[in-house]
Amino acid sequence: AVPVPQDGNRFGNKADGSSGKLLESFGKTLQSEMDRLNATQQHAESGVQDYAAGGEIPIHEVMLRLNKAELSLSLATQIRNKMVSASQELTHMQL
Repeated sequence: AVPVPQDGNRFGNKADGSSGKLLESFGKTLQSEMDRLNATQQHAESGVQDYAAGGEIPIHEVMLRLNKAELSLSLATQIRNKMVSASQELTHMQL
Protein backbone atom coordinates (compact mmCIF):
# COMPACT_ATOMS: atom_id res chain seq x y z
CA ALA A 1 0.00 0.00 0.00
CA VAL A 2 1.12 3.53 -0.75
CA PRO A 3 1.35 5.74 2.31
CA VAL A 4 -1.10 8.64 2.26
CA PRO A 5 0.35 12.01 3.32
CA GLN A 6 -0.98 13.70 6.45
CA ASP A 7 -3.18 16.05 4.43
CA GLY A 8 -4.89 13.04 2.82
CA ASN A 9 -3.83 14.13 -0.64
CA ARG A 10 -2.23 11.11 -2.27
CA PHE A 11 -2.01 12.71 -5.73
CA GLY A 12 0.28 15.54 -4.69
CA ASN A 13 -2.11 18.25 -5.87
CA LYS A 14 -1.79 21.53 -4.06
CA ALA A 15 -4.72 22.52 -1.91
CA ASP A 16 -4.86 25.90 -3.67
CA GLY A 17 -7.41 24.65 -6.23
CA SER A 18 -5.02 24.74 -9.18
CA SER A 19 -6.07 21.24 -10.26
CA GLY A 20 -9.70 22.38 -10.30
CA LYS A 21 -8.78 25.34 -12.48
CA LEU A 22 -6.86 23.03 -14.79
CA LEU A 23 -9.85 20.70 -15.14
CA GLU A 24 -12.16 23.66 -15.74
CA SER A 25 -9.81 24.99 -18.43
CA PHE A 26 -9.59 21.55 -20.04
CA GLY A 27 -13.36 21.25 -20.00
CA LYS A 28 -13.81 24.65 -21.62
CA THR A 29 -11.23 23.83 -24.30
CA LEU A 30 -12.88 20.48 -24.99
CA GLN A 31 -16.33 22.11 -25.24
CA SER A 32 -14.96 24.79 -27.57
CA GLU A 33 -13.44 22.18 -29.88
CA MET A 34 -16.63 20.10 -29.87
CA ASP A 35 -18.57 23.24 -30.83
CA ARG A 36 -16.10 23.83 -33.68
CA LEU A 37 -16.50 20.24 -34.85
CA ASN A 38 -20.27 20.63 -34.80
CA ALA A 39 -20.05 23.88 -36.79
CA THR A 40 -17.85 22.16 -39.39
CA GLN A 41 -20.37 19.32 -39.73
CA GLN A 42 -23.28 21.77 -40.06
CA HIS A 43 -21.36 23.85 -42.63
CA ALA A 44 -20.83 20.74 -44.76
CA GLU A 45 -24.49 19.74 -44.41
CA SER A 46 -25.68 23.19 -45.43
CA GLY A 47 -23.47 22.99 -48.54
CA VAL A 48 -25.04 19.67 -49.51
CA GLN A 49 -28.54 21.06 -48.93
CA ASP A 50 -27.78 24.21 -50.96
CA TYR A 51 -26.36 22.21 -53.84
CA ALA A 52 -29.27 19.76 -53.83
CA ALA A 53 -31.72 22.65 -53.90
CA GLY A 54 -30.03 24.06 -57.01
CA GLY A 55 -28.16 26.82 -55.20
CA GLU A 56 -25.18 28.75 -56.48
CA ILE A 57 -22.60 26.68 -54.58
CA PRO A 58 -20.13 24.85 -56.87
CA ILE A 59 -19.75 21.09 -56.46
CA HIS A 60 -16.04 21.40 -55.60
CA GLU A 61 -16.95 23.64 -52.64
CA VAL A 62 -19.42 21.02 -51.41
CA MET A 63 -16.78 18.31 -51.71
CA LEU A 64 -14.21 20.43 -49.83
CA ARG A 65 -16.67 21.02 -47.01
CA LEU A 66 -17.52 17.34 -46.80
CA ASN A 67 -13.85 16.34 -46.80
CA LYS A 68 -13.03 18.85 -44.06
CA ALA A 69 -15.95 17.59 -41.98
CA GLU A 70 -14.86 13.97 -42.46
CA LEU A 71 -11.27 14.72 -41.46
CA SER A 72 -12.39 16.73 -38.44
CA LEU A 73 -14.61 13.92 -37.24
CA SER A 74 -11.85 11.36 -37.79
CA LEU A 75 -9.41 13.45 -35.75
CA ALA A 76 -11.96 13.91 -32.96
CA THR A 77 -12.56 10.16 -32.88
CA GLN A 78 -8.83 9.45 -32.65
CA ILE A 79 -8.45 11.96 -29.81
CA ARG A 80 -11.41 10.43 -27.99
CA ASN A 81 -9.89 6.96 -28.36
CA LYS A 82 -6.57 8.19 -26.94
CA MET A 83 -8.36 9.83 -24.01
CA VAL A 84 -10.34 6.68 -23.23
CA SER A 85 -7.15 4.61 -23.42
CA ALA A 86 -5.32 7.01 -21.09
CA SER A 87 -8.25 7.02 -18.67
CA GLN A 88 -8.33 3.22 -18.60
CA GLU A 89 -4.58 3.12 -18.03
CA LEU A 90 -4.90 5.53 -15.11
CA THR A 91 -7.74 3.46 -13.68
CA HIS A 92 -5.57 0.33 -13.72
CA MET A 93 -2.53 2.00 -12.13
CA GLN A 94 -1.74 1.01 -8.61
CA LEU A 95 -1.47 3.89 -6.21
